[in-house]
Amino acid sequence: MEQKRYSEMSEWELKQEIAALTEKARKAEQMGMVNEYAVYERKMAVAKSYLLNPDNFLRN
Repeated sequence: MEQKRYSEMSEWELKQEIAALTEKARKAEQMGMVNEYAVYERKMAVAKSYLLNPDNFLRN
């Protein structure tokens, strides 16, 4: 199955993805896989950014 882009996901799908990434990051951390843990942390940050409302930011 092909992974959807974060931009194509619904809010519910994004939250499910973040939960899955959180679990993967936890397991990587427990196994001492520092690089893999860092990758999951970055993916979570990107996924969370798609939950933000652009209208909440000031524009010049």
